[in-house]
Amino acid sequence: MLLSASVAHRAAVFREKFQQSILQFLPILAEVVAEESGRHGDAWVSATLTRCLAPCQHGRAACHVKTMAMKRWEVRYRIGASQYHSRIVEALSQADANRIFDAEMPDAQRCGSARLIGNA
Repeated sequence: MLLSASVAHRAAVFREKFQQSILQFLPILAEVVAEESGRHGDAWVSATLTRCLAPCQHGRAACHVKTMAMKRWEVRYRIGASQYHSRIVEALSQADANRIFDAEMPDAQRCGSARLIGNA
């Protein structure tokens, strides 16, 4: 799975906090393990929990998570009957750039889809 560096960091922080407070979650975890054991088998559940909860061999929490570089996208838009404007959005994908733009500027009418800038 490819994640941005900030998402990978947040996931690592969450996992560390989860590891510190796992005793609070043991009853819930026991229910999940029982349910998944019936579905996938004990070996699969054990391997999955070990992989998810244990730090990697280098001691880094999110070592096995690949990061993906943010790309720059140009979005052309209009507000009302005005002339065309453009705005730069940083996102992982074109769809994400469109969603970010639409969320940041709900009154603007996006003209087409985001266009990748450069050879990112």
